[in-house]
Amino acid sequence: DVDDSDAPSDLVANGNQGVPDFTRTINVPANAAVGTTRMRIQFTDAWHIKGVDHPAHSAMDDVDKGRVYDFDVTVTAGVPRLTIAETENGTVTVADSDTGETINDGDEVTVGQFLTITFTPDEGYLFDSVSIDGEDATWLVSDNKLETEVTLETGISVEAVFAAMPKLYIDETENGTITVEYAFAEDLPALKDGDALEPGMMIAITFTPDESYEIKSATVAGQDVTALLVDGTFAYMVGNEDIHVAAEFDQVEGLDEVSAGNAYYDAESQTLHIDGHRLVKLYDVTGRLVVETEAETTCDLSGLGDGIYVALVDGKVIKFRK
Repeated sequence: DVDDSDAPSDLVANGNQGVPDFTRTINVPANAAVGTTRMRIQFTDAWHIKGVDHPAHSAMDDVDKGRVYDFDVTVTAGVPRLTIAETENGTVTVADSDTGETINDGDEVTVGQFLTITFTPDEGYLFDSVSIDGEDATWLVSDNKLETEVTLETGISVEAVFAAMPKLYIDETENGTITVEYAFAEDLPALKDGDALEPGMMIAITFTPDESYEIKSATVAGQDVTALLVDGTFAYMVGNEDIHVAAEFDQVEGLDEVSAGNAYYDAESQTLHIDGHRLVKLYDVTGRLVVETEAETTCDLSGLGDGIYVALVDGKVIKFRK
């Protein structure tokens, strides 16, 4: 085709036999009303060549210079469907609550239908949150399951998020050990540095000094828990954050001594005998101070449990088993 100056024109398409078919997409507006609408497509042919055999003319001045096509577009009410947003590190499955039949992304649903949605995290991950029709519904999830009702004419949409499980990090330490276990779960093995943790579970963190050492400091998740230890152990509830555990152990003052002068422990009477008025400090094997008193000649230890103890008598040391 050419224009009035015999230069090639920029037509999208025309009726020439050699021009291939073309396609135009018409998007139905989101707010389109239900019903039928008449649509019209007009093709124009605006070319002409001046000459003896080609009389001049303008576009659309003859029947063969263009064409009009009319057609009807009918908009019907949409079918409610299930939409499951793509997610990573886990899967979302949906089933009819009554029949148990699986419903896949894009399947039809009905208003008033109850659905059971199950969130299955991949290994090392956990369910984090979910929105239903754009609204947060995480609080409705129990045991990674949620039951909900289709309420919108357009269907229901589900978007879930899975997050990495929190991990345990145990700092290296000297002159003592740190052990971590799930509390009230004797059948589970001890946890190691780098292990993933189950949120909502209670863990027991035990700090055990080597012989002749005591706990100087104990830190859990950035908190100094030294004063909160019970027999060297601290209980902590696992949340969604990583847990870092650290400790420092110090040598007990005077433990380089091997005797305490005339002080000694009598196992039969469970009494610590002291030569004269002395300050007595008694530690258990974890380094915890269990007795501190000023005694004249004896110190009754019958109220203590069985175990190994270290007594400091005016800075002198005596070790004994009760």
